[in-house]
Amino acid sequence: MKKIIFVLNFLFLTTVFGFVLLLNQAFAWTEPTNTPPTGNVSAPINVGTSLQSKVGPVGFNGATA
Repeated sequence: MKKIIFVLNFLFLTTVFGFVLLLNQAFAWTEPTNTPPTGNVSAPINVGTSLQSKVGPVGFNGATA
């Protein structure tokens, strides 16, 4: 009987702790203030104000098409 109560208490406390952690992460997240090209974060590939070009063969892992 004591083992069942211990297991149920453990599962309950683990569930509550996980829920609190998820809730904390949800409230801690803030939206970025700007889109990437304005300097808030680094711009991903093909996003920016300047022209971009690819020089060389196109391939994957060193293999050319």
